This record gives sequence, structure tokens and C-alpha cells, in this order.
Amino acid sequence: MTPERKREPKLHHIGIRIDGKGFVYTTPDRPDASTVYVKKGDFVKWNCSHGNYSVLFKSGTPFQDIGAHGRGGADTHTLEVIGEPGPYKYAVNVALPNGLVVDDPVIIVGDDGGD
Repeated sequence: MTPERKREPKLHHIGIRIDGKGFVYTTPDRPDASTVYVKKGDFVKWNCSHGNYSVLFKSGTPFQDIGAHGRGGADTHTLEVIGEPGPYKYAVNVALPNGLVVDDPVIIVGDDGGD
């Protein structure tokens, strides 16, 4: 019998862009990352080149922190997923020259081997 291999934690690097229609979220392996699937032990960080930005979890967080922020073009600090399985909605705020833009994506913590 082969010993079970432990899953290596994955780093989810979420890019935030704003196009003419609104927010676009991407990861290196997903062109649409408005919903991101993670596992306990994975790591997540965000980046937005449009301006200073923040990520704030609304009711419950899959991380130790309730949010993260970064300057335009810089990554947030890396957060480790410690939350229980389920969806976690969060707000993204980006400061643009003409005002603040807000959106509401989601992270889903899974327990079944999804990406």
C-alpha cells in the first residue's frame, strides 16, 4: 500500500483590475477569479496596480486577519487560510483619482481536494 502523500499548500495570487465594466479578478491559472477556491493551509495575497486598495472580510474570515491592504502595484502581505469550510464574502476597495470603487467577491474554503 502506498503511503498517502500530504498535499502541498498552494499560493493563490489574486490580481485585481478595473476595466470599463467593473472589477476583474485573475490568478495565474484562472482568468476569472471572482470566486476563488482554497484549502486550509493555503496562502492568499492580492495585487492591484490601479491604486491603493484594501480587502476586508464582512462577516467571518478564513484568515487570522480580517483584511489586508496594499499600495497600487504592490502585493498585500500573504495570509494563511485557517478557516472552516464554506464561503467567505469580502469587500475590495480601490482608491482611484475620481473616487473609491468597491466590489464584493468571495473565497470558498473547501475540504474535498478542489483547486
